[in-house]
Amino acid sequence: MKIAQDTQRLSNLIKYEYDPATRHCRDQINAPLRDVKIGELIDDTGAIATDAANIAGIVVEDKPAALYGDATFMPVAVLARGIAGVSEVGLVLNGLDLDAVKAALLAKDIKVVETF
Repeated sequence: MKIAQDTQRLSNLIKYEYDPATRHCRDQINAPLRDVKIGELIDDTGAIATDAANIAGIVVEDKPAALYGDATFMPVAVLARGIAGVSEVGLVLNGLDLDAVKAALLAKDIKVVETF
């Protein structure tokens, strides 16, 4: 459970993941330089997804753009496939419909679970 004043944590987002030691469910996307936050839904260009059908993954680490200086792109780790389960309260929807996001992620074998 996320406390209102607490920062987003990976444990608030990912509830289970197949073989995290080998990063089986994760990919790295080259994203335009910007601050990224755990739980953001991004497309394959690294931009915030504007349509649930274009979701390439869920960001799994906070990264400030300042770490990369004058670079134009930065690597971003994402949960890209299952078998995995994520908390619906851990997702940053940015205006996307939750049901459409759930369907798009389920197609990637990522189940969105209700948590309290």
